[in-house]
Amino acid sequence: MISPLEVFCCYARKDQLLLNELKIHLSPLQRRGLITIWSDIDIDAGAVWEKEIKKHLNTAQIILLLISPDFMASEYCYSTEMQRALERHELKEAHVIPILLRPTIWKDAPFDKLQVLPTNAKPVTDRRSWLTEDEALNDVVEGIRKVVTELMLPPPDLPPPPSPTDVIAQAKRLEKQFQANDYTGISNNEPLLIVNGSVPVVLSCPQAVAHYIDGKRIDPHLYTGTLTMQIAERTNSHALIYARCERTSDEVPGWMEVGPYKRQLTNLIQMTNAYFVLDMQGSHKSIEGDVLIGTIGEKSLLDKPYLLDILKGILRKAGLTSIIVDRAKYGFDAKGEFTITRYTSEKHNTPAMQITIARKFRDVYKAPHDYVLLLNTLSDAVIEMYKACSDGKH
Repeated sequence: MISPLEVFCCYARKDQLLLNELKIHLSPLQRRGLITIWSDIDIDAGAVWEKEIKKHLNTAQIILLLISPDFMASEYCYSTEMQRALERHELKEAHVIPILLRPTIWKDAPFDKLQVLPTNAKPVTDRRSWLTEDEALNDVVEGIRKVVTELMLPPPDLPPPPSPTDVIAQAKRLEKQFQANDYTGISNNEPLLIVNGSVPVVLSCPQAVAHYIDGKRIDPHLYTGTLTMQIAERTNSHALIYARCERTSDEVPGWMEVGPYKRQLTNLIQMTNAYFVLDMQGSHKSIEGDVLIGTIGEKSLLDKPYLLDILKGILRKAGLTSIIVDRAKYGFDAKGEFTITRYTSEKHNTPAMQITIARKFRDVYKAPHDYVLLLNTLSDAVIEMYKACSDGKH
């Protein structure tokens, strides 16, 4: 049986009535055994209050900062309780959630990089945003419920990374299914290859095989399908790969509005409640840059620019320093009308990025070391981006 998560409430005395109302709204989660709630109201008579506060502040898995002008003015709330809470958050010992009770200046405060509740950072008592305080508190509790659910999920069971030799051998083996029949895929295979994982991240690879439009061949992006499968295996992500194409087919997913590929992508996004989608592409020719990232001028990130920051930071740390973002030439910015990135972010309100990888990093024969480096780096990036979304720290 899973133990309930302890929720610690850090608040100013003047906000006690709002704290009590919040606790009432949280009672369904408490009744279901998902959480316990503690605040200094619960200190027993005769107990040393500061010792009790520190004990619960150091053991709670979720810490609520009830932000108001009085909270910001309180030396104990701001400089003692909040600072300790943020220390534990940075150490990943606890999950801190700021809740705006009453309007106050809070930008540039130490917690302003965290995900704030209610939605759109509209204070609970703001009558221009909420019809009633109950409506606002219900929104707050829904946000807390999502965090509780995520914290109770078991961590992804990631397999140990294989040796570089095994990685290359596996890559050559996996690519054979796409290489068959002049890179149109094995004839008796399903056109769409789906990899199911346990982490709410979707990897898209629409051009692992060749496509045909009006009889004209659109060349495949070599080893992108294989790379996508290996990243999905490493990270326990979900993946959708175009694995077989008939010569009479006229679907190139990034070139048309809706077809079987995008319909299946929709199913995956909805089924997994995906945090984000990465659309894996490859360049046929020599291009400027090692990795080109398309975000439609960051519009496809949907106010989650940290996803791009994490990806670029991990690529650079691995030595892949030639990174180009939103290069319009040849569509590397993902702005095209029918791109997977645009479709995902606009139709499904899910953050998305297009990643185009230079051919030299996808050549397992001439540059096996570069391929392994790329696989390891992108796998690390997917995991860190997933963690950032789960933590809600941005």
